[in-house]
Amino acid sequence: MKVDVNNKLSLDELIDNIEPKKSVVCRRVLGDYKDDFEKLPGSRTKHQDWEGGLCDHIEETMNIACVLFDSLNDRRKLPFTLSEALFMLFFHDFDKVIRYGHRDEFDLIGIDHHGLGNIVVKLIRDKYNYQFSDIEINTLRYVHGENEDYHSTNRVMLPLTAFVHCCDIVSARIWYDQGKDSARW
Repeated sequence: MKVDVNNKLSLDELIDNIEPKKSVVCRRVLGDYKDDFEKLPGSRTKHQDWEGGLCDHIEETMNIACVLFDSLNDRRKLPFTLSEALFMLFFHDFDKVIRYGHRDEFDLIGIDHHGLGNIVVKLIRDKYNYQFSDIEINTLRYVHGENEDYHSTNRVMLPLTAFVHCCDIVSARIWYDQGKDSARW
């Protein structure tokens, strides 16, 4: 699937480019956590740190994926689809909804980033009847880096994870103060 990368797509249009079973999950999550997506910042200080910045950041990373995917895939076939990348980008920072918006619903004492990923996996499984694949769990676990799991010879971060990580880094570290305008780059 090729997306017109000259125009920035809205979050709704981006979700339309995710395979149907997964797009239904995204739409249900977006509906259930609408206030969080519209109010929470992308981060507390480092990127898209304004009200609604979380939604702007997610939309921005997904648009970046559309640009990067075709550019890379035209040169060498990628081992994942744009739909898979968009789905994982939709969820890559969902732990912030738990940390910033719903921490009272979860016992977060002593929970590290990997633990938050496990909470997201369980929540999506139990509430939305979607089981993340092993590759998707790898993406949720390592989207922000391998950290203490880094290994000098074992590949920890899988290709989909690395791609999602790149899209996140462009938005969070290059265009950290961009993305408020969903209609244009």
